[in-house]
Amino acid sequence: MAEAPYFEIMWFISPREPAPPTHTHDFDEFLGFIGTDPDNPSDLGATVRFLLEEEWIVLTKSALIYVPAGMKHSPFVIEDLRRPIIHFSGGPNVEYTSTSS
Repeated sequence: MAEAPYFEIMWFISPREPAPPTHTHDFDEFLGFIGTDPDNPSDLGATVRFLLEEEWIVLTKSALIYVPAGMKHSPFVIEDLRRPIIHFSGGPNVEYTSTSS
């Protein structure tokens, strides 16, 4: 759909080096990290480190992160992956655009 908001989803099955580089958007963005254990869906099954401005956030539980327009963020690193995780991101923009910081 030409006017649909931006949304993407990924399945991580192995640890990930830091990516993408630190950047900003001119739109609000949300990022989700979801564990795949059907018996304990709040357990992320990994450790994810995510940079917001100058602070590293450490996730071990399923989470949704809100990133306001103009906030520096990324990279994120997936460590200690014990089970695949689902990652998604989206925002109201029709296409994904970013500015490197």
